[in-house]
Amino acid sequence: MGLPSVSFDHFGIFVTDLDKMSRFYERVLGFVTTDSGTGSTGLKFRFLTRDANCHHQLVLAESRPPDMPFNNVNQISMLIQTLDDLKKFDTLLKDDPEVSGITYIDHGISWSVYFDDPEGNWVELCVNSPFYSPQPFRQELDLSMKDDEILALTEKRCREKPGFCSREAWQSRVQEQIDATQS
Repeated sequence: MGLPSVSFDHFGIFVTDLDKMSRFYERVLGFVTTDSGTGSTGLKFRFLTRDANCHHQLVLAESRPPDMPFNNVNQISMLIQTLDDLKKFDTLLKDDPEVSGITYIDHGISWSVYFDDPEGNWVELCVNSPFYSPQPFRQELDLSMKDDEILALTEKRCREKPGFCSREAWQSRVQEQIDATQS
């Protein structure tokens, strides 16, 4: 069995000062903030992008102690194309003795399988959904469901949140922000 295609999607880093780091990436590299909020673990997050086709290319997570002399990568994320491919990878991950900590998350904007590599680095395989819902957004993902059932459940969950729209509408809005920073 050949492996489904993957491409790099985004990365996340732990930071000490969320506002300062956001301003830096916005000012120096032209990123725009797409979402900001507090996750279920209490961590504060900021999501940034320079590409309206991608909700976030950079995630800043405020949790690094000020006296820590180095920064740990929060996660390594790879984009795959379909829920079917995500299910194929899930089967492979479950069978791999060096993979641990498999976690399934519906982010509204994407469906993700997270796992730990042999040294404990957090890896994410994600598939974009056709929806936008403000982030962070975390619901359980059940890959045993049929694709149309997953899609319907995600849409229902996203519609319950203020700010819901289609991925296309969100992309258009972010492209306007990006264009405004380029002129």
